[in-house]
Amino acid sequence: AISEVIIRRVFPQNTYSVAKIGALTIFKPSDLIPFELKAKSASHHIAPTHEFATDITINSLGYRGPEFSLEKPPGTIRILMLGDSTTLGVGSEDEHTIPFLLEGLLKNQTDKKIEVINAGFASGLSPDTYYVYLKEKGFKLNPDIVFVNIFLGNDITDLYENDWPEVDDKNLPIRVAS
Repeated sequence: AISEVIIRRVFPQNTYSVAKIGALTIFKPSDLIPFELKAKSASHHIAPTHEFATDITINSLGYRGPEFSLEKPPGTIRILMLGDSTTLGVGSEDEHTIPFLLEGLLKNQTDKKIEVINAGFASGLSPDTYYVYLKEKGFKLNPDIVFVNIFLGNDITDLYENDWPEVDDKNLPIRVAS
């Protein structure tokens, strides 16, 4: 009984009610990929290990970061960053994500207008979803540069959980389900 009390105090279990508080509520189902980001949403994310708690905000177009127009402004260099939680910036405040910081660094190096769009999780969570997203949505943003951020810790293994219910004549996915 004493051991039980000590363990509950020192190493508490991550119960459903605790996990639900820390869950990201910024996702919605997608017709193309397993999920996408919910436009105009926000989440206070608490890590399961309680090592961090951050606020994540999604703009009106379904991307993390500041608002931008679908049509690229004239004279703007537009960079699109695809990826999963690392690109999204789970564990980081909005102004500390990789795309946000890259935009700031590039703006300090040139007089040109720079716009870096954070498509982390908006493009899914694995290379096949990045492909479908880019083909169906990403290229419509008219990016000059596309970065695909791959985290070897899970991006490749996430492929095993995905199905391609529809493929094109080259056997590439039209839609990805998980």
